[in-house]
Amino acid sequence: MLANPYRTYLHTQIETASGLKLIIMLYNAAIKFTKLAQMGLAENKLEQSHINNVKTQDILFELMNALDPNQGEMADSLYLLYDYMQQRLVTANLKKEAAPLAEVESLLVDLRDTWLQAFNLTQ
Repeated sequence: MLANPYRTYLHTQIETASGLKLIIMLYNAAIKFTKLAQMGLAENKLEQSHINNVKTQDILFELMNALDPNQGEMADSLYLLYDYMQQRLVTANLKKEAAPLAEVESLLVDLRDTWLQAFNLTQ
């Protein structure tokens, strides 16, 4: 069986990415899954919405676990923001509401763009 070229490329990208680039990749994936969760709700495809919502929650959980508590206030603030987004995603999932998903997407885009600026400064 031949490997999926896209999957192989993605695997190589992840294996060779720097820490900052990995964070940006995680944000991009979380944004994608949040959009898919919103689409699922809009199309009344609740299982699709749920699956993608949980994928976003999983990514946020990984971002929370990757924080270094020794980095002080920034790590603490990010942890609280990730936790807030987790709560909003749970609300969206339980109540089948799109507004919390849109809020989380907006926060993720802002965070991703900030990390992207930091990445560009290191290049």
